[in-house]
Amino acid sequence: MARSLPLVCVALTLSLLAAVPCSAQTNLTQTLLSLQTDSTYSTVATAIVAANLTEPIVSLSDSSGVTLLAPNNEAFNALGNATVSCLLAQPGLVLLSTVLRYHVIAGFYNSTAIVAAAPVSLPSVLGPDLNITVSGSTVQVNTVPVVAPDVIQAIPSAVVHGISSVLIPPGGLQAVQAYCASAPTTPTPVGASSGLLSGFNGLFALAMFAVCALQVLL
Repeated sequence: MARSLPLVCVALTLSLLAAVPCSAQTNLTQTLLSLQTDSTYSTVATAIVAANLTEPIVSLSDSSGVTLLAPNNEAFNALGNATVSCLLAQPGLVLLSTVLRYHVIAGFYNSTAIVAAAPVSLPSVLGPDLNITVSGSTVQVNTVPVVAPDVIQAIPSAVVHGISSVLIPPGGLQAVQAYCASAPTTPTPVGASSGLLSGFNGLFALAMFAVCALQVLL
């Protein structure tokens, strides 16, 4: 039955398989899908998709493993809707991408590994180090508490830790303030972008699961 698929479907399947390895996509797609359907982390998941960081994170997941420090929705709310909307509306999303890459670490570091290694400085994908310490029973990243350690794990490819504040890279706050102060006054509404991107990511994930199943069946 699978062999009777129209040629266009086969071509689309092969192009998707060539673009993203199934092993990595399965693990990471589940992680990002869980974030986008979780009311606590929907904003960071939307931002990752908007900034076109899904594939780079997938590559890390498939090669070295990846650790994502995910600010919860309250953390983004603390930045203010105007600031978040401004970042989402910037052409090229350079500042948003910069901030998000500061939350990504190459390597699989679940809470057990972090507690065992702390205090430790780990380089972010952006470049600057993240200083990780343990205070009592709480892990802190640049003094920001990890409020939900190991909130999602896809061992040994990906792990997500929930944090209570958005981490700003060195010099990043000034850059964001300067840009948003001079940005156009009609930014893209966060809610509208979130809905569109959430739907797109859900469809993409379902497509990838179907593609991976086809790869097994064919």
